[in-house]
Amino acid sequence: MKSDSKFVVIVVDMQDFFLDKFTNDKRNILIKNQSKVIDFCINQKIPLIFLEYKDRGATTQLLSQTSGDSPHVEIVTKDSNGGFTNTNLDEILKNKGAKEVILMGINASGCVQDTAIGALNRGYKILTSADVIASATKRDGNLTTSKKWYSQKGLFFESVDDLVGYIKT
Repeated sequence: MKSDSKFVVIVVDMQDFFLDKFTNDKRNILIKNQSKVIDFCINQKIPLIFLEYKDRGATTQLLSQTSGDSPHVEIVTKDSNGGFTNTNLDEILKNKGAKEVILMGINASGCVQDTAIGALNRGYKILTSADVIASATKRDGNLTTSKKWYSQKGLFFESVDDLVGYIKT
């Protein structure tokens, strides 16, 4: 891993309530790709935060099972789109010495982006890839707008393998 970086992964709103807006194929691919990152992070002891929208259920069991009983996983409940609003997310990131935040989840142009903006405003570098975020909106269903935004504001990778490769170096 990069010696000058301290990574933390934030998984945004991967709750069945939101996942039900996607086809089974899209949902399964998204979960499979996110599981690759989670597996790598668990093995490397990189902290994971499941950011869950209040009253929308827990993170989908398919992802929470991947993380198992790892002591490096925390759950933060939010009551608005941005993960930093009315939560202790910034405090958790500071306590973990985070410098770079890897964002995964849904909706890329909504809650994930609002959380990314919160991270940027607090001095964190943001990273994501095309196959670990998704959007259910007609406006950005193919991620065209999101890809451009994430590329301009942080590091954007076309594949989960490229993202994990970056973390490894």
